[in-house]
Amino acid sequence: MKNIYLLLLTFASIGANSQFIYWKSNEEIPDQAMVVFNNDSSKTGYIKNNKTANVGLRMLSLDPKLFRHADVEADKILFKEEGGSNYVEIPANTIKHVIFSGEEPTRFDKITVFKFDKRSLEVKEDEPATMFQIPRVDDFIVLYSNYYINVGSNGSINDEIYFYVKQKDSDKTFYMRFFGGSRNKDIFPSLKILAPKNAQFADYLEKLREKKSTEYKEYNAAEEKVMEEAKAYIKENRKEIKYVQQQTILYNARFGFMFSYLSKKLEQFAS
Repeated sequence: MKNIYLLLLTFASIGANSQFIYWKSNEEIPDQAMVVFNNDSSKTGYIKNNKTANVGLRMLSLDPKLFRHADVEADKILFKEEGGSNYVEIPANTIKHVIFSGEEPTRFDKITVFKFDKRSLEVKEDEPATMFQIPRVDDFIVLYSNYYINVGSNGSINDEIYFYVKQKDSDKTFYMRFFGGSRNKDIFPSLKILAPKNAQFADYLEKLREKKSTEYKEYNAAEEKVMEEAKAYIKENRKEIKYVQQQTILYNARFGFMFSYLSKKLEQFAS
């Protein structure tokens, strides 16, 4: 039986190709959308991508490469109600999430993203960005992630990995950027931002960086099992799966596991 992380994320990356499809700026998205507001009221209709502005705004893009140019930032959406003829602007800060219909309905959460200093964990409060992203892990920790897969020289070492991470009930989502060659021990220290005052969680993340620790060995064994299943799936379906999709499956498996695993730990330490 395939691991649950692989099953869920394979559908996202291959079945619907949701990691790779993006809608052009100023183009109506064909799938019907339900906009759910902060007060839990909703409207059903269609969304049209914003025109590209000076800061490169592009609404609800699924292309991970675009964040490097700030194109996924959006302070409003263009919305036309079912049966209507005109688009109206809806401020992003009034929206909770947007759900697109289809065989596999897709939810985009409105998130407010903050950068922070990785050493001091000081949050840059004056530089928030509003965007809409798909939750990849939706537990005590919520993970939104995009990957830019390098198809040129140096291979996966130059893949770019973007995380937007928060605690479930938090209004702040934190931005992190890594590369395909980033090791877990390079990533774990940044995750202290999720609970900067929780000494148990911070200590646990440090133990995960020590190869001789029990915590590292338990985590590593579980991760290896997930990755073996992901690689077996790719091998079994290698004729149908292109390189970019293969890399995406591997990243989804690795980081889906990572944040699901750490979500349970943080919930345990927070209780």
